[in-house]
Amino acid sequence: MLIAFGEFALKKGHRRPATPIKTRRPSPKDFQTNEEGTLRVTWLGHSSLLLQIDGSTFLFDPVWSQRVSFLKNMGPKRFHDPVIAIEDLPKLDAVVISHDHYDHLDRATIEELAERPGIFFLLPLGVGAHFDRWGISRDLYEEFDWWEEKIVNSITLTATPARHSSGRNGTTDRTLWMSWAIKGPQKSAFFGGDSAYHDDFENIGQRLGPFDLTMIEIGAYHAAWSFFHMGPEQSILAHKQLQGRHYLPIHWGTFDLAPHVWTEPIERAMLAAKKHDVHLIVSKIGQTIDIPPEKEGESWWPRNLPWLGEDERPILSPNLSKKP
Repeated sequence: MLIAFGEFALKKGHRRPATPIKTRRPSPKDFQTNEEGTLRVTWLGHSSLLLQIDGSTFLFDPVWSQRVSFLKNMGPKRFHDPVIAIEDLPKLDAVVISHDHYDHLDRATIEELAERPGIFFLLPLGVGAHFDRWGISRDLYEEFDWWEEKIVNSITLTATPARHSSGRNGTTDRTLWMSWAIKGPQKSAFFGGDSAYHDDFENIGQRLGPFDLTMIEIGAYHAAWSFFHMGPEQSILAHKQLQGRHYLPIHWGTFDLAPHVWTEPIERAMLAAKKHDVHLIVSKIGQTIDIPPEKEGESWWPRNLPWLGEDERPILSPNLSKKP
């Protein structure tokens, strides 16, 4: 772990975009039609997502702050501004949190969202203590253990296992981390949060799959962190074991969180998806996409940066029983 952080601190090449990246600002028209049979996703950057499914709307791991840190003026800074103001979001049926790391649980964003009428938060076990300290009413949230469910309108949200960690302000693993399965009458999706590869992906797929859409991390990996994050190739394996149909790679393109070139995760994910015949959705940050997409997306990042491939920088979980 110390080796990884040493490399993180010293290596600077191409860790951030050299010029402003291309994002898209969602329009209110993007969210107007949402009825049974709808499955639509708007990637807001990193792991923040707006999901419209069978008439309901959910916001996952919202982060609007400029930095993901316990310090306001230090720590990883955004590559791009938020693509939509919180007040411009459509009506939300729930805000769903995967774990309490700063790049997934942002106090300033949560406090602003908590002021919206009718807001409700779905949290992992223990995360409610943060909300209590922040003065957010207990009537506005519910906590979940793995495999527990919440029915919102016609949608069943199931807290599913992940292999990661948690912690804020110097504490570690006092709260739970999880992924989420979202099942409607017609459509289904899976949100991975943060996770190393684990064999429960297959279990989730068998119990709750197949999924029309999976949203799984591909960035912020290192060989020394393989108990906590998966590489792009393992993300593809997870998608297949979840019985996913369409795959949206997330957890890249917004923050510098690991010692790899900022475009490396998506380049490797695209190669692995092609190799294993997986339909990877290429999305601009802020782009709203109906599932299945009407047309294929185009790469918007520089394709000429010197990134390392799977053979040069392998990322394999210690418990990986199957290789992609």
